[in-house]
Amino acid sequence: MTEASIQKGSALESARSKLERSVARLEAAIDARAGDLSASVSAETAASLETLRSENAALRDVAMTIGRRLDKTIGRLRGALGE
Repeated sequence: MTEASIQKGSALESARSKLERSVARLEAAIDARAGDLSASVSAETAASLETLRSENAALRDVAMTIGRRLDKTIGRLRGALGE
């Protein structure tokens, strides 16, 4: 081989090595970002779930109160009608 072709091969190998390192850094950054996003989504989902559970419990209490009031009203109506 001539000295020029050796230098071209060496430059090519150097460029390929730099490219591989750059791609590895990009992949690591993407993986880290995906992990952060996943944790963020999980935290948001957990917070939303807790909020929904709380709202559900409150609505259940309201439904029970309404049910008791309806039962009392029905009882008074039956009494007024003489049933």
